[in-house]
Amino acid sequence: MRAADAPRAKRDRIYSRWNAQPKTACREFSRGYIRHLVKAEEILGLRLITLHNLHFYLDLMKQARTAIKGGSFDQFRKSFVANYKMRNRDLVL
Repeated sequence: MRAADAPRAKRDRIYSRWNAQPKTACREFSRGYIRHLVKAEEILGLRLITLHNLHFYLDLMKQARTAIKGGSFDQFRKSFVANYKMRNRDLVL
């Protein structure tokens, strides 16, 4: 995730996805503080972003397993691909 260089609208999308996940450790830190940590090259900023990304992948795999067990993986995959697109370096560090 490279939020530091993203225009405000893109940053808002990044962090709205970020804060939508209730168990993410990053919910306790403001967007500005995380941006400061990343810009200042503080390791905590990278750790928080890593925790967010790990949570995202764990949740994605949980949903995929549930879809496989329910026999609806094709529908899950199509829905995920239709709703999730990486936008011009939004999530690149």
